[in-house]
Amino acid sequence: MRIQYYTVQAELSFATGDRPRGLRAVRAGLGLLADHRNRLGSVESVTAAAVHGEDLNYIDVEAAVRTDRSAAMFDALERGRATFAGTGRVTPPDDPEAAALLTEARGLLARARELSAGDAKERERLTRRARRIQDEVRERSWRHAGNAGAVQRPVSARELRRVLLERGDNTDVVANFVVLDGMLRCVRVDAQSVTTIEYGSAEDVTERVRRLGADFAMAANDLIPAPLRAAASSSLERNLKVLDGILLAPLRADGDLYVVAREPLLSVPWTALPSRSGLRTAVNSYVARGRTHARPTGERRLLAAAGPGVTHGTEEAHAVGEQWPGATVLTGDDAVTEQVRTALATHDVVHLATHGQHDADNPLFASIDLADGPLFAHELDGTPLPGSVVILSSCEVGGSTQVLGGEVLGLTSVLLRLGARAVIASVAKLSDELAARVMPRLHAHLRETDDPEAALAAALTDVAEPVPLVCFSSVEGLAAG
Repeated sequence: MRIQYYTVQAELSFATGDRPRGLRAVRAGLGLLADHRNRLGSVESVTAAAVHGEDLNYIDVEAAVRTDRSAAMFDALERGRATFAGTGRVTPPDDPEAAALLTEARGLLARARELSAGDAKERERLTRRARRIQDEVRERSWRHAGNAGAVQRPVSARELRRVLLERGDNTDVVANFVVLDGMLRCVRVDAQSVTTIEYGSAEDVTERVRRLGADFAMAANDLIPAPLRAAASSSLERNLKVLDGILLAPLRADGDLYVVAREPLLSVPWTALPSRSGLRTAVNSYVARGRTHARPTGERRLLAAAGPGVTHGTEEAHAVGEQWPGATVLTGDDAVTEQVRTALATHDVVHLATHGQHDADNPLFASIDLADGPLFAHELDGTPLPGSVVILSSCEVGGSTQVLGGEVLGLTSVLLRLGARAVIASVAKLSDELAARVMPRLHAHLRETDDPEAALAAALTDVAEPVPLVCFSSVEGLAAG
């Protein structure tokens, strides 16, 4: 396999001190992987190539670390991440058999949802059948060409510094985190410099993130006795302060912060960390291009939809709709998958007050729950989004899974690939009551500024309890390509 050949060449070249030859081998190997991805749709579809591609990226990053040059490390990280996070398809276009299978799976899950607590066995049977159908759709995507566009050109530290310098604000920071051999590092980039921060072992951070998820889940559950929820809230605030001190204090980020990370750091509610209160914060799995600028005076179309089982969902959707002249609001039996899929392609702002689910075992079946069943991430492929802002007012639907090869998959990554300017989603449990309070405020700020990061920061500034909403987006000013 040619990618394996380039991997060996890169390793030998770096080991003998021939860095230029090693870099040529890395670029050739990643270029070949990108070509595989373009033709087959996803790194997940080319398992053997993905394994060697991951090895190649590791060799590249490790060699950059040895140079003790922070810019070289940043460039190595983004060479691999841009390849793995390109615009590959998740399903082949115009596949009627896949569409029929997904409709069948949706119907099964909708039936399972309606069963009473005493029908647990039947619910499990229907869910298993739906899962088998999902696996079949996933396997079909491996057998078809992806017909995807070119993988994004990776962003270099030099280009990023130039963009930050053009902003004229020396407080903006891009923090590119990586766990390498169990050690957490960060390449910090601002307009003036590129530096590396050594954090030490990643174990403590991983455990803190796990505790945060458990604390958010308990604090958001109204069925848990009030004293236990109060204890969880106290623990949550302590862990947020500790993580703030560990992760953010060394960054000295007093202005805008753009976090680049993989798991477990993608599950950190960065906006909820105390030192980020009131400040613009964005997150992604790589340094993404093509961000369109805000249009605060432009006319924008909003759709708000409420899914079943959300206690304050209908109230929230109508409250959000009141913030936008001429808004479309779908509730009850009108909030169906086809309507929402169409809205994503035709509206500038889409707000979904629904329950959602991130499927860690099959991340492209992350879904939001609508009147006729779940809308899967798989189904959105081939639906170009008009630079829209999508707000997923759902529990944990902002989650992601890093699959073989390093590709980060989930509903947010799919929406961003399809052209969303930003996706605001929760990375942990979010209570329906809290979402209903926060979301109208978020939209009021978004209507005025057309700036999703600023709107989220402003909406959360004086909210008493931590809110695990995060803005996933691209760096403003980086040209597409």
